Amino acid sequence: CMKIEGDEIIVDLFAGSGTTGHAVLDYNYFNGKNMSYVLVQLPELLEVDSVAANFLDSIGKPNNIAEITKEGLRRVAAKIKEENPDYEGDLGFKVFKLDSSNIKEWDGGSEDLQKSLEDYVNQIKDDRTSMDILYEVMLKSGIQLTAEIEEIEVGDNKVLSVGNCRLLACL
Repeated sequence: CMKIEGDEIIVDLFAGSGTTGHAVLDYNYFNGKNMSYVLVQLPELLEVDSVAANFLDSIGKPNNIAEITKEGLRRVAAKIKEENPDYEGDLGFKVFKLDSSNIKEWDGGSEDLQKSLEDYVNQIKDDRTSMDILYEVMLKSGIQLTAEIEEIEVGDNKVLSVGNCRLLACL
């Protein structure tokens, strides 16, 4: 038996429908705690014409278990907020997907060095967003992905401040 202090991080490597996240949200609400959770779920395809697949189709979501996890957590959070409008606890979550680096790999062995240099003027891959880049920099810098991100205007630029100015990024 373990004594729960309320600031632990609960990990579920097979999130399924998100019941562990649901339990943490309920526990936090009923006990005034702020435990965090990490849920891991591969986007495994659901059986075609199953109840879950038909449900996801009806709300315009992709047909996989990870979408069931996310939708379940959204609905639990909405229900807690609806039944307790004054509740100010954290009901949100972030979704991360494992992917390759956002930065193009340098091809130093290319026959056409001029073309390689021109291709590398912008080192960021074309299909990546500024938030993709920011989270990669946070990971590589050892900053928690739960750190607060605030947008600050500096002249005509928008600067992202992470963790109370621990990291500043203009992307």
